[in-house]
Amino acid sequence: MAKSISVIVRTWNERVRFSATLSALLEQHAETPFEIVCVDSGSSDGTRELAEQAAREASVRIVDLDSTEFTYGRSLNLGAEAASGEILVFLSQDATPSHRGWLSALTAPLDRDRSLCATFGRQIARPHDNPVEVLDYARVFGGEPRRYRSDPVFSNANAALPRARWREIPFDESLPIAEDRLWAEEQQKRGFEIAYVPGASVYHSHDFTLRSLYRRTLTEARAYAVSGRPAPSLREQGAVLRRNLWFHSHALLRDRRFFHHAQVIAYRCTQLIAAWKGAR
Repeated sequence: MAKSISVIVRTWNERVRFSATLSALLEQHAETPFEIVCVDSGSSDGTRELAEQAAREASVRIVDLDSTEFTYGRSLNLGAEAASGEILVFLSQDATPSHRGWLSALTAPLDRDRSLCATFGRQIARPHDNPVEVLDYARVFGGEPRRYRSDPVFSNANAALPRARWREIPFDESLPIAEDRLWAEEQQKRGFEIAYVPGASVYHSHDFTLRSLYRRTLTEARAYAVSGRPAPSLREQGAVLRRNLWFHSHALLRDRRFFHHAQVIAYRCTQLIAAWKGAR
């Protein structure tokens, strides 16, 4: 018998893309009924009203979180506490399921495999977002299923996990970001695995400016530093920079997009500087 499911969506001032995500959720063909829990952090652009309207006709609930108390971990835990499902699905407000079988594809492995602590699905970059992001998403989120036993590859933008695994290890509310990878690492230490399910795909990417990219990378690096993880050396980060530049240069030459080379160099150097500074 299929387990009950709760889909938890963090929302804040993203009306247009959340509207598309909410519509795709309500059109899902799932084996069992499921609920949607929106954790809203004080939206003022009509995002919350969209959820309220959906709640009149579907199993949608809204949980409020003061924006001054927001962290990704706090929002996820609050949604999980309010949810009733045996399987908790986490979805970013701007991560739009690409087909009606998304929810079934993402949760099915958890019904039959107790060695899994979580699944996560493919993220397909929107074609008009930053070209570096588009290339990165195509490389990271491929078309082949994978299982991770030691490498904590995981993303709460499009993921599912058993409530029991969350009960044992809630998300760290003190971290500003990267709570998903650190949660996955702790689960893997207990012997659990994570399954990548490419068939559970969503449209999701970021259109970072160099300023916003710097802030995000700096925050991620500081989160790892606070959690006690060793910081990569400048030599190690330089090696990553060279590999990334080679990959992107090859891809851009292949696609004859020569004018993007300067953008790639600026993007990667910004990440290197922010990561080095944030880890110290």
